[in-house]
Amino acid sequence: MQAPTGKTCLLRAPVLMEGSLGKTQLKVYSGNNSKISFNGSNPLVTNQQGTSFQFLLFQATFQVRTLDGIVLQSNFGNYWDSFMAMSDKKYFLIDHEDVHKITRATRNAVSPEEVKDAWIENLSSMTKFTEKFSKQLYIRLLPPPAGKNKQLCRVFAEEVLEVLCVLICKETPILSENTKGRLHALNDEWSSKTAECHTTIDMEQLEKVLDEFGINRSCLVLVQDPVLVITEYIYFQNGGHIVTYSPSMGIVADPLKSLNYMFMKLVLGINWRMTACSNKEYSLNVKNKIVELMKSVENMDEHCYLSSDALIVNVAKVLTMLLAIQPNPGNPHCYLFKQFPPHLQFKIWNYEQIVQLYDLPKYQNFMSSSIDKFMPVWMARFSVTVGWLEQFLCEKSDKVHQIKMIENLLLFVPKPEHVAARAFLEIVISKSDVISKPDSNEKLICEYEKDQDEEKQDEQMET
Repeated sequence: MQAPTGKTCLLRAPVLMEGSLGKTQLKVYSGNNSKISFNGSNPLVTNQQGTSFQFLLFQATFQVRTLDGIVLQSNFGNYWDSFMAMSDKKYFLIDHEDVHKITRATRNAVSPEEVKDAWIENLSSMTKFTEKFSKQLYIRLLPPPAGKNKQLCRVFAEEVLEVLCVLICKETPILSENTKGRLHALNDEWSSKTAECHTTIDMEQLEKVLDEFGINRSCLVLVQDPVLVITEYIYFQNGGHIVTYSPSMGIVADPLKSLNYMFMKLVLGINWRMTACSNKEYSLNVKNKIVELMKSVENMDEHCYLSSDALIVNVAKVLTMLLAIQPNPGNPHCYLFKQFPPHLQFKIWNYEQIVQLYDLPKYQNFMSSSIDKFMPVWMARFSVTVGWLEQFLCEKSDKVHQIKMIENLLLFVPKPEHVAARAFLEIVISKSDVISKPDSNEKLICEYEKDQDEEKQDEQMET
């Protein structure tokens, strides 16, 4: 089943730091004052080799429309391939005024190629564009790391540095040596240790650096990242990978979502009890490879966003090993019921067949309002994933990985049902001989939202 077309979803409302930042004029476009619409199928998909992500041009586009009439979109427009061919390009958001400026600048163009050249030349970065045109500057707002307070939303450090340079140069074209030195110091402090990682900073750090350089906050607008919103919505509909664009236009995901993608690709669709019996030594070796890969992601800085291309390459290597013990792994369209919309009520028999086929633990329906002998598709997906978690991570030494994966389980659950789902997970954990309960000082971090009323408000979708 493909993701629905022509969908509009409200952006979730982030909560910013209270205190001095809350008293400034920094504007935020979120679920309270804007909506994001997109057309086409899943805008981020793997190619045939499964080793990289590509954007489906002309089939998947987005716009953020705000209550005060602003329309936002990506800077690359219909010229994705041309932008990607450039070595020095940046991903950022532009508004309809920016588009009009480029349109006016190319009104005498005699060919579409001239228009494309002008678009690419001027919109390859915020810095390039602001050298010729004035612009409202936008910074994408990212959610906090899992389990952290919603007030700790984050932004890409690289985007902040470019905005700082643009605003400072606008006021003082010739920078002092002190200013240059401080910008270089920030660049060194925020630079990622590896090419696969992209650093983020929180609102407190953003506030501090804006104060340091005396930046007028009305020059900046925070926009909840639209690609994250889209891919999270698509994941809820039929699975996939929750990702966004890095400032350098790579596809990235936070460590938790990267871990979830890895688990879904490598663990689901295989009867691990059967393979452990039929080929115990090789099966254990494959499991160790998967756990090793999980550890590599778990050990990453939670504030970084990881390259999804690099992740998929590593996943593909382990998939090759998996084919030796499971030549025909299960089809996700079957065991995750991707052919059905998540809110559809279908017969529990469908779920029971998957449980029997893969020898998974069977869980009772945890929603009292469900129709007898029927269950929502999203609930079946959730229960199947819990079952594979219990089947695969079945050793005491797997506790850390269990807890990390539990954080991801609510991705299939509608926000209004998070409270019931958390209660169900607590019961599963308390009764399971396999899933270890978190220590007293560790939360069940799958509580992305702490209050049921907030959950109902945060996730609102409409056609």
